[in-house]
Amino acid sequence: MLPHEGPLTLGGSGVSARLRPADLAPAGWRSRRLPRGWSRSLTWARTPVSLACRAPQLQSIPGGCYMSNYVTAAVAVVLAIVVAAVVVIVVVVSGASDGEAPTKANPAAYTQAVVQEAIERYKRDGRQATIDYYNSPDNVDGPWYVFIVGPDGVTISHHNPQFRGRDPSQRIDATGYFYGDDLLSADENGKWVDYVIVNPETGQNQQKHTWAVRYDDLLFGSGWYEK
Repeated sequence: MLPHEGPLTLGGSGVSARLRPADLAPAGWRSRRLPRGWSRSLTWARTPVSLACRAPQLQSIPGGCYMSNYVTAAVAVVLAIVVAAVVVIVVVVSGASDGEAPTKANPAAYTQAVVQEAIERYKRDGRQATIDYYNSPDNVDGPWYVFIVGPDGVTISHHNPQFRGRDPSQRIDATGYFYGDDLLSADENGKWVDYVIVNPETGQNQQKHTWAVRYDDLLFGSGWYEK
């Protein structure tokens, strides 16, 4: 705000002139307000000056004048550019994150994605459709397949019919480890369980890493064999 009254007077001549904002303050003064103590009569270059809203950039208001749309528009443009840049960065980063699905080169992340996909299918298609889907051997992807355990602790979905209707808690690996109990103890946060069993593809005992997550009253799991 630039306080003022009356026309511009230089040395009492009563001559009015059009002033630019740059003419109204010393060099280096960046504030839009006058320094403390400045008022109608300014001393600049030892010349008493009474300010008037005669410059095209200034408009009158009661008790003073203010910078017109020039500064306001410039500030608005700068803010718009900054906001637009931030939005672009957020969209690009978000898009990159969403587009980068885990690959088999990272088997742990890939396994977690397989299990999460099973849970999303369950949410979307319902229980029976999901059970039927993962009962099909067509959904086996190398070592990756989904098994589902029901609320009574019995396997209700598995691509191998021999495992359906069985209680995982009775499973023992090649070292005598009852890994089934650990599988069934997984909660909604998920749990890794490692055990040694025969890999059907190689016929050899290999360590298997299984990721199990409980959702609703079901347990969803999948895993891969360490080579």
